[in-house]
Amino acid sequence: MSFTTLSIEEVDVSLSALLAKSNNIQRVSGGAIILGFRLDDPYSPHVLLCQRSPNGRDDDGEPKMNSFPGTWESPGGGALPEDRSILETMVRETAEETGLVLWAASNRVYCVTFRHKDIWMAKYLAIAETSEKTNCGRLWSDEHDGPRGSDENPIRLRDDEHLDYVWATEQQVRNPVIYEPSDANKTGLAMMQSNKDVLLDFFSWLKEDDPCMAYPLPELPLKSDRE
Repeated sequence: MSFTTLSIEEVDVSLSALLAKSNNIQRVSGGAIILGFRLDDPYSPHVLLCQRSPNGRDDDGEPKMNSFPGTWESPGGGALPEDRSILETMVRETAEETGLVLWAASNRVYCVTFRHKDIWMAKYLAIAETSEKTNCGRLWSDEHDGPRGSDENPIRLRDDEHLDYVWATEQQVRNPVIYEPSDANKTGLAMMQSNKDVLLDFFSWLKEDDPCMAYPLPELPLKSDRE
């Protein structure tokens, strides 16, 4: 797996145009790196991570096994044919998976390319801000090797997508348990190597630049807009 960084203007195109300029990519997904700060520690940034559920449902509502069970990731998911752009995918998937509504993003977008089930895929992650106020109340505890704290954020997970959520620091992201398919039952902050690499690059960039959330994202599409 590898990642590149793009400007948000480069990906603010139709899905067909995005696929046309992405060599060999057959499927795309979109998600968001959501930044948070605690009131009692305003200089220590955290990122929102969600833990993948082992059991999910397919497009027809039938039970299925999810890939990479138990790993922690930024919220997001696969593009639908009716999504007008990958930015709309990011907004729709984040809302479906967490209940949070993205409204603006920075100019920096990560693109992770990988091969899964014999298909080349690309995951686009924007650094985005939500319209809801989050308080980073549920934090990763190294002592307990899991999330601890109040569940006061306006986050509502889909149980067929994710088991739990947490706000994690750079140091915690730097020392995760790297996921291996042969040992998928590890506890701890298990992550895919590519997710770790992207988040560490994000934290490094954050120290040098202001994540100005000035790029407006599409409004959450209504069902009537898709008919």
